[in-house]
Parts: sequence; structure tokens; C-alpha cells
Amino acid sequence: MAPNKEAISGGRSATGLAESIRDSISGGQYPVGRFLPATRQLSGEHGVTAETVRRALKLLQRDGLLASVPRHGFRVMSRANDPTRGCPVAYVLSAQKAGAAWTGFNQVLLSNIQTAAAQRGWGILGTGAGGLRPQDILDQCLASRAWGLIVDVHDPEIVRLARKAGLAAVMVDAWHEDAGVDAVIQDNFLGGKLAGEHLAARGHREVAWFGPVTGSVHSMERFGGAVAGLRKGGARLVSETELDIEDPELAAKARSFLQRKGRPAAVLALWSNLARALVGAAHDLGLAVGGELDIVGWCSEELYESEYRAGMGVMSVPPAVTWRVQDLADMAVARLAQRLKQPDLVPQRINVPVRLKTSGGNL
Repeated sequence: MAPNKEAISGGRSATGLAESIRDSISGGQYPVGRFLPATRQLSGEHGVTAETVRRALKLLQRDGLLASVPRHGFRVMSRANDPTRGCPVAYVLSAQKAGAAWTGFNQVLLSNIQTAAAQRGWGILGTGAGGLRPQDILDQCLASRAWGLIVDVHDPEIVRLARKAGLAAVMVDAWHEDAGVDAVIQDNFLGGKLAGEHLAARGHREVAWFGPVTGSVHSMERFGGAVAGLRKGGARLVSETELDIEDPELAAKARSFLQRKGRPAAVLALWSNLARALVGAAHDLGLAVGGELDIVGWCSEELYESEYRAGMGVMSVPPAVTWRVQDLADMAVARLAQRLKQPDLVPQRINVPVRLKTSGGNL
């Protein structure tokens, strides 16, 4: 005998229907990012009135599990995938190729994200974006029932798709002005400013730039901060050698840079490998780093000894702007936790603190 819809259409039955739909979402019947069946279909499937369905859906919307999209219906939001039931956070790395090992900075970042997530009882799904279309990446995340996305990707399409699917997302060490999601990134401008001020305080009035200028948010902000720091100290940037940090001819270009006529005695090379290339070229040319040539580099605290100092192979290691990958991971995970509780939070950009470090300590 068919149930009497009118008899069970009160507020209590709406609550019961909401719990039933909640269980279906938790069980994966309605994946994150997808729309629930139409009100009429749900009404027929559960033997209740359309008004009861609407009340139930509003309850789930109030709890942040659903979002109402005009002319489309109710979309399942990332909060519906419960991290306490094993639903993971996906970490997407833009530069990682399928099947390749996670090394260096990426391994340190993943390890710290895993640690920060584990402290909250969350699992992490690591995936590389190399060679995959943004939609393929998103499909992997949704198939794994990920509720959140930590993304080291400058491609705005991946972020746009994540937002459309209702995934809570935070960008790490990446940002663009139209992202519309939270971002945690190094304080590039402050780091560049500290580097410029340091060289000015060393008495240099003309300083050269060795590295990218417009290739990413990192390069643009570090360049801008350096110009401001130099000007504040009464110095100026007199030349720019713009090159990609992955340039296969980096060693040769560093040597050519130091051999050119009119080379300033101070250089800003605000990437670890660029600073190492300059130090190596200076050593080959017999230039004393810290004497005839002042350099300021850039490196994370976690890789300072193994990558920056050890990679120089010289006694006089130039100062470097440093920051902690752990801070990046902790802040990203903390922001996801906030967004899990408050999905409508205004997106924020959070800058990880930086400092200028010398071989003898910090400045």
C-alpha cells in the first residue's frame, strides 16, 4: 500500500528525509559536485510531497551539504564528504609527471601537508597534474571522494572547475588575482625588499637582477619588493638579466653574466638554483663571494643545508631569504578546516613569513 504523502509531510518527516539523503550522499550515491535528482523524482522515490522534499533540501543547504543553483537545482558540496569517514584531501602538484617520484621541495611540501592533515585525522591523496587535462584531474579527485583540494597549480582552470564542483580549495605557493579561493604563499614582496635593503646597507648603490621578472607571481612580487628595498636604502637596480629558473643553459649564462663589462658588484638572484649557479660561476672565475661579489639568494629553511649551502661548495655562502614549508602546509590545512565549518568565508590570501639568513645567523 502506497504511503499517505499528506500524513507524513510535516517537519519531522522532512528531517527524516534529510537524514536519508545525507546517508545517500555519505555512501557515494550523490557525488560531490553533482546535482541531486529533481524535486519531483525525489518525491516519488521517497513517497513524500514536493513540499517535504523542499524542506529537507533546505535543511541540508543550511548545514552546508548542498548549494542551490538557480535553474539547475541543488548541488552536493564538498562538506558532504566527511573526512572523519576516510574522505581525503587531494594535493595536486602542477609540475609532477605521472609515475615520477616526488622529490625536493615537492616531497617536503607533501610530507608537511600529510603531517598537518594527520593531526586532524585527515587522509591525503597526492596526484600529479603533468600531462593531464584539468577535467581529468578533477575527475580523479571526485572519484576518490575528496572533499577538499590543496593545489600547487598556476592554471586557473583547475581552480575554476574545483569551485564549480563545490570542492573546498586552497592554493599553496601559487596565486592569481582571479582565483576566488584561499591561497597560502611565500611573502615574496617582503623577501625581495629585505634582500634589496641588505645590499643597500652593504654600501652598494648599483645592483643587478639575475632571474625571471614576469613569469609568475613569485618573480613579479620579488622584483617589486627588491626595487622598493633598494630605493629605500638609496640604491637602484641598474640591469636585469631575465631568464627562466629551469633554463638548461643556466650555468653558461651565469658565467657570461659575471664576465660582462660593467657588471655591478651586487646581484639579486632570488631563487636557490640561480644563486648556486652564480656562486659556481664566480668560483670558476676567481671572484670572491662576499668580497668582490655580493649575492642574495632564496631557499626554504628545510632545504637550506642540503640544497642551498651544500650546493654552493664554497666556504662563503651568500645570504638567502628563507621561509618554512611547514608554515605553508600548516596554514593551508588550517584554512581548509575553517572552510569546512564555514563554507561561505571570503577567500583570503595568506603570506608565509620570510627572513634574511646569513651563514652566521639571521638578519
